[in-house]
This record gives sequence, C-alpha cells and structure tokens, in this order.
Amino acid sequence: MSTEWWGLDWRALVESFDTIVISPPPLCAYCGKARRLTKEHLVPKSVGGTLTIRVCRPCNQARGASGTHDSFRAYIRAHPGEWSRHVKAARRDKGLFKWLVSEGLIHAPPM
Repeated sequence: MSTEWWGLDWRALVESFDTIVISPPPLCAYCGKARRLTKEHLVPKSVGGTLTIRVCRPCNQARGASGTHDSFRAYIRAHPGEWSRHVKAARRDKGLFKWLVSEGLIHAPPM
C-alpha cells in the first residue's frame, strides 16, 4: 500500500499533527469573552486617539467615548503603561486635555 497522497507522505503528515499548536481564540480586552473583535480607541478618536486595542462589539458600543465606563476603567488600572502610551500618542489639538479632565481621568491644575 502506498503512503503517498498527492505527492505527500501521509504518515509523515499525520505525525506532524502532534506538533500543531492550536492557539486559543482572541479575547475581548474588556469582558474577556471569545467573540469577534473590533478596534477600540482607549483615547477616543474624536479627541485625538490614534492607537487601538481589541474588544468585542458589545463592549465597544457600550463604552462609546466615555471615560467612566467600568470595563474601561478596570482596563486602564490593570494596564497603566499601555494607557500612558495611548495618551502620549494622541493628537493634542483635538481636545484631549479637556476630555481627560471632564471624564475625571486627570485633575486640572488650580488657576
């Protein structure tokens, strides 16, 4: 009996299946569920955000541009370095500072 199939040695092919790594599905950064993911701007695009993370559509829509959404707040507390990188990369001419203050993410200096 031939071990070849379309020019491939099927025994070698079957043996190679032992080394195949099946990676888990990507998870939503906010809720942790395995769903189809969308791009989420930690700093909203409307105030100059340029970098994104991956979250599911329900979480993305629930947060909108809010800085007070519970899952968003939990994420930035758990990933302060990433949050800082997103803020630093944001365009400053789009009202970033005003948004950060209005959402309680930073405190405005006293006048």
